[in-house]
Amino acid sequence: MAETVSESQSNGGGVTVKCIPAFKDSRTSKCQVHMRCHFEYSPNEDKDFPKGETGLSFQPCDILEIIDQTDSDWWQAKHIDESKTGIIPSLKLEQTRKAANLIPKNKQNKILGKFQKKGKKKIVYQTCKNSIFDCFDVRLYEEVAKMPAIENKVIAFVGTQGLGKKSVITRLLSNYADRYVSVVPDTSREPREDEEQKKGYNFMNKEEMHKDILAGKYYEWGEDKGNYYGSKLSSIRDIINSGKIALVDCEASALKFLRTAEFMPFIVFFNAPDMQTLQKYNQQSNSKVSTREELDRIIEESADISETYHHYFDKTIEGGNAEQSYNTLREVIEARSNMTHQWVPISWVY
Repeated sequence: MAETVSESQSNGGGVTVKCIPAFKDSRTSKCQVHMRCHFEYSPNEDKDFPKGETGLSFQPCDILEIIDQTDSDWWQAKHIDESKTGIIPSLKLEQTRKAANLIPKNKQNKILGKFQKKGKKKIVYQTCKNSIFDCFDVRLYEEVAKMPAIENKVIAFVGTQGLGKKSVITRLLSNYADRYVSVVPDTSREPREDEEQKKGYNFMNKEEMHKDILAGKYYEWGEDKGNYYGSKLSSIRDIINSGKIALVDCEASALKFLRTAEFMPFIVFFNAPDMQTLQKYNQQSNSKVSTREELDRIIEESADISETYHHYFDKTIEGGNAEQSYNTLREVIEARSNMTHQWVPISWVY
């Protein structure tokens, strides 16, 4: 290079250097970008929609192919496997509009850890501190990639108590013991007389558990009467390494730690039905939930969870009727086993 420059200068000429990238990203070669939508949109109801343009409606979970992102406010897109194109609000525009209407609720006492609701325990759950900030984490579009179908390593279950979630998990473990294993939580308290290690809890040294909490090894944890309770990421890894699928019953605020390329979870949300249906289910079962106030609490908490974390959910199941919920989930799992491909977050691929 130096010899070429020297020779050119001696002849009174100049040198033009062209730089090209050493690596070409295959994703950009065809300019294809696919997005999963996390909100409902209709151009007919959008007062800001530009006149004379053709819009494109979509529902949550729809997959769109983004054709042109040149305009900062409006993208050209189409539904996959369809030819009709139209414009949709860009991420920048929709974020601006959503932020203007984002008035956070006081959810600190609504979206709490499951240990806090057990019996008379009162536990300040660590992950619930994040739920306040999660209210500001507004997901509108998520870039996704198409890949061959795989069996998920983890099935995560979220939803407020009183909707039969635990009954469904217990039944899955009973009927498919050779396939599924549930995560056993840790505790620093002393075992009771009738308790065994890894039968309900892993009994841990408090100092060691405290150290692991500070090191971020727990995806959720809490404290009650000076004792720690929590669930470890390594417990999920141990199940996966054994060749089985981990069933994880967790708080929605823990999903940010689980929805990764390492775990590739299938996330199921147990949603509360309307009050009339919930009362009917409650009367037909032997549920401990009996008062109108408790049923109101279930519906309100369920709505809060859905509003804040819906972008994580792969399947929403109506809770309250354990038999119906179990059958629905089993059908979903069987249908997924016959899939040829799936859309996953782009971070799981690149």
